[in-house]
Amino acid sequence: MAIEGDVRFSSNAAGRLEIRNVGAIAGKIIVEDNDALEALQLETDYAGIPLPDGASTSLILRNALALTQVSGGAAGAFVTVEMRDVSALDNVSLPNLPPPRRLSVVNAKALSTFNLGSASSPKNAIAGTIELRDVGLPNLDAFFRGGMKGQNISVAGTLNVEVIRYGLVNAMNVSISSKGPVGLSVVLGNSKDIDGENPPSDSRVEFLEVSAVREFAGEGDNFPAPSVGTFTIRDTELSHPVVRFKDLNNLVVHNNLLLKDIHHGDDFARYSWKSISIKNNPSWIPEIRHGGDPEKEGGWVWPEGTVESVELVGHFERDIL
Repeated sequence: MAIEGDVRFSSNAAGRLEIRNVGAIAGKIIVEDNDALEALQLETDYAGIPLPDGASTSLILRNALALTQVSGGAAGAFVTVEMRDVSALDNVSLPNLPPPRRLSVVNAKALSTFNLGSASSPKNAIAGTIELRDVGLPNLDAFFRGGMKGQNISVAGTLNVEVIRYGLVNAMNVSISSKGPVGLSVVLGNSKDIDGENPPSDSRVEFLEVSAVREFAGEGDNFPAPSVGTFTIRDTELSHPVVRFKDLNNLVVHNNLLLKDIHHGDDFARYSWKSISIKNNPSWIPEIRHGGDPEKEGGWVWPEGTVESVELVGHFERDIL
């Protein structure tokens, strides 16, 4: 029999809390406003408990300041997993959890281990929508492998991450911002980063944005570059960012103090362009690239086809037009 409605644990729960048969709860499991709870154990003793039509289970942890561990074996399935303001949380171990539709981890600066769905989830995605903000994890690569159409990923405040090896080939919105003490490099990976599988050759990311990162570059030629709807680089100290995709519709390059050139391949001129906006990059003095020299990745190349909108603000050589 399913339990309908939310199940709430607040300031009266201390020490260790064990919740049995979470898969039978048609509502939210909420643990909040608790400065004494240290460990949360989630279990489901038996499977196949039907929920009412349209019902689902969510896990919400908020303002649990002493919580250090969340674990569970067969924990059921959650439509939403939210962990917010859990400043002491160090270890999350839910290996049998199917991928939720939405995963949010915010203000978890002590988090060092995060195992979600490794035993049961598809290799292409940990969750449908992912928000990671001010987390202490030393590595985020697992969140950027494979991907799926419609997936959304937002990362801000990578406190201990130095490199994200980006292996996504399918996604809707991807936003990566480094606002922590460690400078962040985003490296376009190759096929070996996607669990050794052969990724699809026809893939697409609708919106890709990087901001406040120290490097954006490619690694190897085996990575199946996706088509990108809109690519945005803003508020970085990049000097030579890499723009090398299978296709690109819109490019936004704003507020990059040290940007001198944009590295790209010969396909840059043949992308399915709709708009280009490059402005507020005081070190950018574009030089026209003549003759399609394959040895020179930079230099300005005008698109070969029609572009609906072009906005270029900078110091230009006379021959750029």
